Amino acid sequence: MVVPLGGIFLEGQKFLRSVGERAVSYVVEEIGIRFRVTLRTAQVQSVTLDETDRAIVALVRAPEGLATRQIADKIGLTPRATRTRLAALVALGLMREIGTGPQDPKRRYFSTEAP
Repeated sequence: MVVPLGGIFLEGQKFLRSVGERAVSYVVEEIGIRFRVTLRTAQVQSVTLDETDRAIVALVRAPEGLATRQIADKIGLTPRATRTRLAALVALGLMREIGTGPQDPKRRYFSTEAP
């Protein structure tokens, strides 16, 4: 599959776009001299956070970000339990982590929401 896009050709690309409560993904395929576009939609589940997760999200709104140990000390959990919760929140897109790798002691967490 080759899709011309402003002089750039994209091959085998899948696209995902969120529209309200639904996620729309589409695939563009080249078949002979024609293109086929396949659209798929899925219901996006609303995110429910418990009290601890809401506390973590509120803490990382600081512009300088926080390390795992700092967050763990403030919410009263072990660093390992805090890392597990942080990984889930990163996967949900509620925060992002900046570091050189999973074992980076200087890795910091930032909110993806505007303060």
